[in-house]
Amino acid sequence: MCQCCSARGHCFASAPVLLFITVSSRSTTAILIAVALPLVVLSIDFSGVAVALPDIGRELDVPASSTGWVINAFALGAAGPLLVSGRAADLYGRKRMLVIGVLVFSLGTLLAATAPVFDVLIIARVIQGFATALFMTASLSVVSTSFTGDRRAWGIGMWSAIGSTAAAAAPVVGGLLVATLGWRWFFALNLPVLLAALLMILRYVPESFGDKRPIDLVGALLATASVTCVIYGLQEAGMKGWQSPWVLGPLAFGVALFGVFVLQQRFSAQPLIAAAIVHARAYRPPVAVAFLANWGFGAINILMTFWLQDVRNLSAAMTGIVFLAYSVPFAIMGALTGRVVKFAGMRAPMMLGMFLIAVSFVALTQLGASSKIGLVIVAMALSGVGQGLAYNVSTTAAMTAVPDVDAGVASGLLTSLRNVGVAAGVAIASMAVSVPSSGSTTTQTEDFTAGLQRASWVIVLVSLLGMAIAVAASSGRTPAAPADAPTPAS
Repeated sequence: MCQCCSARGHCFASAPVLLFITVSSRSTTAILIAVALPLVVLSIDFSGVAVALPDIGRELDVPASSTGWVINAFALGAAGPLLVSGRAADLYGRKRMLVIGVLVFSLGTLLAATAPVFDVLIIARVIQGFATALFMTASLSVVSTSFTGDRRAWGIGMWSAIGSTAAAAAPVVGGLLVATLGWRWFFALNLPVLLAALLMILRYVPESFGDKRPIDLVGALLATASVTCVIYGLQEAGMKGWQSPWVLGPLAFGVALFGVFVLQQRFSAQPLIAAAIVHARAYRPPVAVAFLANWGFGAINILMTFWLQDVRNLSAAMTGIVFLAYSVPFAIMGALTGRVVKFAGMRAPMMLGMFLIAVSFVALTQLGASSKIGLVIVAMALSGVGQGLAYNVSTTAAMTAVPDVDAGVASGLLTSLRNVGVAAGVAIASMAVSVPSSGSTTTQTEDFTAGLQRASWVIVLVSLLGMAIAVAASSGRTPAAPADAPTPAS
């Protein structure tokens, strides 16, 4: 079987090599469910783990400011390899990357559930993040290329909605598991779902390929090292402050490596970032919006978890229930993405989304030690709607702006920048929870709420910047495949 053959023996020798299979709506639904099942696990794992952070810190004896590593280790493992995994999925097969990603994620999940010390848990989270890099780009590429025309927005919207629905349930699932069985079961119970996902992918997802150009290994190394250094520096900032050499050093080195990467890409014979993506002006604004929106996502998870559990003394289960105010609107907006884009275009929803995120954090600046939880619920609901618009519409806008043949790399770049955004938000929030343990409880609470207010103002400014950038986004109401996208062929 030649390299451009599918798993079923069909050969597509045209160039550029891109496999499309004419499938019925029933087949595309089966494909969507198959690739979305691991997304369910990922969404529950990523969105639900925040409510477990205080318990993890107490059991494994680490300070609150260090527990942010549980989230950022995941981002660290995922963000660096995302660009490479996108190209690998295009080159070696998207189904193959899905299978490998699910298997590696299962290994990391098992290690996380049995971690005897905090360092082992962090290693497990890095493994999970790395596996996610393999899975996510291939998953979105499969959806983006399986659904064409007007159905693409619907397919991507439903893909997002399935993950969003899981994310909506994640805080409650996480809170109940932590409160009843312990945080280790939060990881362990993912394993049966991962097994079911693996079986469905093997059964229903056809193999498909993208651009067959070889991977730019030098560019891949530079991009991975750059993103890894930046995320490491951001997380350390949450514990050591922005003036620490352990923060400034990695950040400066990461930025320098990124500059080298940009120069290297200009002269590379086979650049990692395809020219079609570089010159796709409509791709840039939604990617920037996705990056900036995730600052708010990373920050609100840390800030609200510790405010609810450590300041207001809520249990993990009750914290999860409060988080429904955020996750349910987020899930609803994911399900409505196709209709929203068709009715209002892509520019206006992204602008509104970033504006609502900014308003939600303005509300959080008013939080004090004795504030009513109703204020938190209103703020989280506004943030959930805003994130739902910004996240889902920016995904649709970005993936619509590039040719299908470059879907893997485009998805990898988008998700990589999102992870950097999460890391930045977690870093800002970690500085708020990094209060001296030697002071009185009242003093610690006052210091935390003051830090929460400062962090919230930072996210307000970042969100307003995202709203301004969204003005440059395409205003098209009906997303369509780019003009140079190949015509689907059986």
